[in-house]
Amino acid sequence: MRKNIMDIGLKYLLIVITLFVMLTRFVIADEGIWIPMLLNKYTMDDMKAKGFRLTAEDIFDMNNSSMKDAVAVFGSECTASVISDEGLIITSHSCAFDYIQYLNNSTNNYLKDGYWAQDRTMEVESFDLSVKFLVEVIDVSDLILNNLKPDMTERERQKAIELAIRQLERTAIDTALYTKKEREFMVAKVGAFYYDTEFYMFVSRVYRDVRLVAVPPVSIGNFGGDEDKYMWPRHTGAFAIFRVYAGERNLPADYSPDNVPFQPSYYFPISMQGVEKGDFTMVFGFPVYTFKHLTSHSLHMYTEIQNPIRLKLRNIRLNIISEGMDTSVELRNKYASKYAIIRTGMKKWYGINNSVRTLNAVGNKKIEEDKFTLWANKTPQTMQKYGGIMSQYENFYDNLAAYRIPLDYVRETIFSCEAIRYCLRIDILLQLIDATNSREDALYVISTATDQLREEAIPYFEMYDLETDKRMFNTMLKEFKANVEPEFHPDIFKHIRKKYRKSIDRFTDYAFSKSFVSRKHKFNYVMKNYTASSAPYVMNDPIFKTFNSFDVTDRDVLREGYFDAKDRIDSLNRLYLNGLIEMHPNKPMYPDANETMRLAYGTVEEYMPRDGMFCKYYATLKGVIEKDDPDDNRFTVPLKLISLYETGDFKEYAHNDGTMRTAFISNTHTTEGFEGGPVIDKNGFLLGVNLDRTWEGMVTDRFYSEKKCRNIVLDIRYVLFLLDKFGDAGYLLNELDLVR
Repeated sequence: MRKNIMDIGLKYLLIVITLFVMLTRFVIADEGIWIPMLLNKYTMDDMKAKGFRLTAEDIFDMNNSSMKDAVAVFGSECTASVISDEGLIITSHSCAFDYIQYLNNSTNNYLKDGYWAQDRTMEVESFDLSVKFLVEVIDVSDLILNNLKPDMTERERQKAIELAIRQLERTAIDTALYTKKEREFMVAKVGAFYYDTEFYMFVSRVYRDVRLVAVPPVSIGNFGGDEDKYMWPRHTGAFAIFRVYAGERNLPADYSPDNVPFQPSYYFPISMQGVEKGDFTMVFGFPVYTFKHLTSHSLHMYTEIQNPIRLKLRNIRLNIISEGMDTSVELRNKYASKYAIIRTGMKKWYGINNSVRTLNAVGNKKIEEDKFTLWANKTPQTMQKYGGIMSQYENFYDNLAAYRIPLDYVRETIFSCEAIRYCLRIDILLQLIDATNSREDALYVISTATDQLREEAIPYFEMYDLETDKRMFNTMLKEFKANVEPEFHPDIFKHIRKKYRKSIDRFTDYAFSKSFVSRKHKFNYVMKNYTASSAPYVMNDPIFKTFNSFDVTDRDVLREGYFDAKDRIDSLNRLYLNGLIEMHPNKPMYPDANETMRLAYGTVEEYMPRDGMFCKYYATLKGVIEKDDPDDNRFTVPLKLISLYETGDFKEYAHNDGTMRTAFISNTHTTEGFEGGPVIDKNGFLLGVNLDRTWEGMVTDRFYSEKKCRNIVLDIRYVLFLLDKFGDAGYLLNELDLVR
């Protein structure tokens, strides 16, 4: 974006100066999820001490090409990196999974069989996939904070901030800097930092013509499945390669055969050296969230109240699904993926709870809070500002729990039923009709929306089993009724008590025998014949009526009470954070993640996840073969890969000890959103693709431990080996910058 360099140059300099001061706050040297444009002398000295050889400007330079130009948001919550001057990008297999699955058809199963385009004419158009590249960053703190008044309540403050953010995001790209055509492919996002005390707007270009180039079969790309997820050693070949295409002047454009490969201003050279213990590594990405400065009260609620509820109810869900899957192959095929998704989420929560107990995270946070209380009570001035904060937290979290518990029960009981969840889409239809201003508008909305609902219902009913969902509905209604205080019971329970003699079983039988939401032919008939007068019929459908009853309770009772309590905590969080800054004036502090560009760095380290267990810092292809189990599709190794291993023809992709390394770990502080992102060495060369965290360190969103924190990285040389030797797509290596 050469034309606006001078326009933003001074502004960028002011941002850096301002944020240099902002960043010199509070940090533990071994942790950190950093804003790239704010790498100050303290951070760079530490990075260089760990082996980094480049400068902060090599990483992030708004006015010149730098690493930041080779890092993209992939889809919604993942990261990808640019690896060639012809627009090739690489991300993780799981980040690309849904987009690849959508490409499957009667002749091609890209997930099961993999795909290796043999030339550019064979690259496959991806539907509903986009990548975003950062264009500029603007300090908008004053524009937002000037709208706030000292006497505002927390709710009023939040609403004022949200309104100001929406207005800024709408008008951010409506300037003379961008043409009308450019603005069609740009987005602006305002990120809030330090509990809504500082705000920065990130403007990005959105490239929508993204084509699949190469992906291994799921037996490689998701090797180990949910069993190996978060575990080390991990042996998956989890990558996918796409190519970004552009229109005229290298700008974004909708898909067209006339588009040409995107020409990046920067791409990552690829290291063929691999890593050794102690080597520097750096990860780029767009992490979704962290909660570094939340107190022990928050951590206790999350691990001792919320997670046990979720885990109990999801175990019930798994048992119901498992019993259904045991009855037929058809049900096993329908629910295998759903089962795995539920189990993976549970695995993460078990990991977090295990980490919190093992690391005594709540106890350690309490020690920090006790130190803060002693400091706050030292002087009349600090006592006036910060005295009694911890006791206030305790009261506020007690109030929050009263609403948090039934909220979690709503989400994990009735909204775990597929028919109930599908009512969300039907409810949107009703809302759209209500919002229309004329009969003609209503007719158009009905025609368009019902056609779309019927189209979306095709895959829904293909993967739906009425009897399984009926059992889920029945069981979850009973769980909610038995475990949630009566004052939070939706009106549907009054209906069951009066009309069905308190029998949830009788109500369930009636609901699933009469509802159009649970039966394909009824659903299609209702949607095909829907008119403006059909709303009462839909509202009285027993399943939709159940959905609506819970939705009203969730929206108007639980969330209202929950956010009243949360508002008080948010206000206290800002005060506590300000106190920490005052208590430690010379220590830098990184802000919590908020889906904006960040980096983290560390070193390659070995691992002792549990007592008596020692893990090397790398895994090899030998481990893949050792896990081979033809009777378990999660661990079935393709015959061709077995043959390649047995011949030992690893070429230059092998490590200098002759092994074919598949992955490695480092102590870099990562979290969700970093997945798919580039892992860089001390020279700025690509080492691999970031996958996820280890199970024993899942709590790093809330509490960091250098001993337990490890991120798992797919070795880029394993990717190259698979491209060349397994996929016969070695021609792609010709456009990569391989540093030997």
